[in-house]
Amino acid sequence: MVPEHGAIEPNIAAGFLFCTDAPGVAYMDLFVTNPEAPLVARHSAVTALADWLAGRAGSLGIKHVIALTHLRAMTRIASRLGFRQGGLYRAMIREVS
Repeated sequence: MVPEHGAIEPNIAAGFLFCTDAPGVAYMDLFVTNPEAPLVARHSAVTALADWLAGRAGSLGIKHVIALTHLRAMTRIASRLGFRQGGLYRAMIREVS
């Protein structure tokens, strides 16, 4: 299922904003890029998409946007956009039936 709020730079990159039931909190996630697109274009697109999604969150009344990544490039982009590191986490997954 695709989230309601997403942004796409055709043939280059996409990212999505997941609104939560918690008041004022959303996650920015599922950033993907086309590996065949030039590196500079991918970097520029991801930066623009993340900035746009953060602005979209603000227009929805969301006060906090969380973005999780293990990629240094995404960490640098997020830092330049005003995100700050909130700690180190380990993903825990459980299959349920």
